[in-house]
Amino acid sequence: MNDFAAALRDLNEAGVRYVVVGGLAVIRHGAVRATKRVDAAVATDAANLERLAGVVDHWRATNPDGSQLRAGNLRAGEALTLRSRPCAPARGAW
Repeated sequence: MNDFAAALRDLNEAGVRYVVVGGLAVIRHGAVRATKRVDAAVATDAANLERLAGVVDHWRATNPDGSQLRAGNLRAGEALTLRSRPCAPARGAW
């Protein structure tokens, strides 16, 4: 499983509601394109942001500059840019 598939698997297993956008969405629709990231638009209700925060914590993600990301501070309407290590094997139920 590649890191893209593992990232999407983690989001799905956690019950995060999202849609894939950007490069992966374009590739899925048949365009030939390279990408190094997963872009997603995420539902911003409190429960979904809480589920997303759990996934982000599991990934041990950081801000792009390498500083600690405070996933518990996610807010509706804000953009989240993060870096993560390669996705870990599935850890079971969220």
